[in-house]
Amino acid sequence: GALIIAGAIRIVKKSNNQKRAPKLAPRAAKDLYIVRDTIRTAKICFNDDIAKTAKSLGIAVSTLDKIMRHDKPITKTMKERIIDNYSKNIAGLDHLTGANNKTSCDIELQKLSDVDQALILFIDLNKFKPVNDTYGHTAGDMILKGISERLMELFKEPHFVARLGGDEYTVIIKGAKATDLKKYVKKVKELIADSFIIPDLNEEIQVGCSIGGAHYPSEGDCGLKLKEVADKRMYEDKKNNGVERWLMKRNIL
Repeated sequence: GALIIAGAIRIVKKSNNQKRAPKLAPRAAKDLYIVRDTIRTAKICFNDDIAKTAKSLGIAVSTLDKIMRHDKPITKTMKERIIDNYSKNIAGLDHLTGANNKTSCDIELQKLSDVDQALILFIDLNKFKPVNDTYGHTAGDMILKGISERLMELFKEPHFVARLGGDEYTVIIKGAKATDLKKYVKKVKELIADSFIIPDLNEEIQVGCSIGGAHYPSEGDCGLKLKEVADKRMYEDKKNNGVERWLMKRNIL
């Protein structure tokens, strides 16, 4: 009899819990999954920094936590706010480093007419493949993140920093004169050449870079064309420094 009573109580409790947490309707469940996936993608962009993720999505940290933990319907207003802010603040970012991505860079280059003048720097790391081969891709990714952080710290808004993919970056320095090119190239090369300390490794890792630059509007009024000019000059810099020959010998080029 005691067992029967205990079983009945358990069934009643289970029934009450189900009433307190009803299953979401298909449409509400779909909206919740969409918002959660949006939040997860945003967290990747900010290396799981919850505060930065919440700020970029325009919601409180506590709200973000509730959405991820509790199966409750999302209001239309909240869904639209999160997706709209993701589109404005996050969709154009490189998911590995948090810098702007190639698409954002191309858009920014098309808006150069909004400024009086600017320098476009095209940056390509030297001898980066051996880092991945020797220390692993995790170490390589940490260096790519570190370089992005250094560049974004040096060139804050209104300037622009993008990782185009692989080990290539673009920097747009707004308001800079053509005569400023050598100064900024020297500064960026020193910044990148500074050693990186990778956790769990007993040695410092150092990489270099080759840089090409172009000036708007003295060398052209089309941002995308100027990027091609800067890209070509970057390869000239690589060749002049002997990096191209080093890469060809190792079948990297």
